[in-house]
Amino acid sequence: MVEAAVTETACGREILGETLTSFAGKVYIGDLTVAMPECDAVGDYLVLKNLVPDLNIAANN
Repeated sequence: MVEAAVTETACGREILGETLTSFAGKVYIGDLTVAMPECDAVGDYLVLKNLVPDLNIAANN
């Protein structure tokens, strides 16, 4: 989950970021672009879920 504060400098704009995931010893970098809410939402937080795939964890019993 990622939280982004809606500020006067970010409202009504697109913000750019990156995601980092690790799988089988390798790191993968992905681009992330988020459209921020308009400026009447300043002070709120944008909560983003499911940005990266769910992890499957297995145990060898």
